[in-house]
Amino acid sequence: MSSEKPKICHLTTVHPPFDTRIFHKEAKSLAKAGYLVTLIAKHDKEETIDGVKILPLKTPRNRIVRMTKTLLECYRKAVKVDADLYHLHDPELIIVGWLLERRGKKVIYDVHEDYVTSIKQKNYLPSFVRNPLAKIIGLIEKVSSKLFDVIIAEKYYKERFN
Repeated sequence: MSSEKPKICHLTTVHPPFDTRIFHKEAKSLAKAGYLVTLIAKHDKEETIDGVKILPLKTPRNRIVRMTKTLLECYRKAVKVDADLYHLHDPELIIVGWLLERRGKKVIYDVHEDYVTSIKQKNYLPSFVRNPLAKIIGLIEKVSSKLFDVIIAEKYYKERFN
């Protein structure tokens, strides 16, 4: 049996690569502990900083590109990493998590905020779309909570995942 530490891959299509929570608190801490850590995020180049390998995603020109081409690019890079554990930081990555689960991978979904409530407050969405979309996101998150290995959520909204 190998004594090599597991490979952990953080994925975000929304947050900047040096996000305080994702990069500085989580990824760097894992790298310092000896884990092989990769972060897939919007960035201008591939590089390794503080033991964390950053695989860049092209910055999308709009949300539609982010939720289509960028998701596909993120998934392809995640598969190439071939990590033991994938840590998702955005709700749009749930589909990537499902696909990784189907490949037998361990997946953590890290819920950074109450997305159901925040969708209802998005002014860029037409008002007639907000409530139905919030319900769909809530259902997707609920189903995902049964598929993923771990859900990390604040106490204020974690009961939605039980």
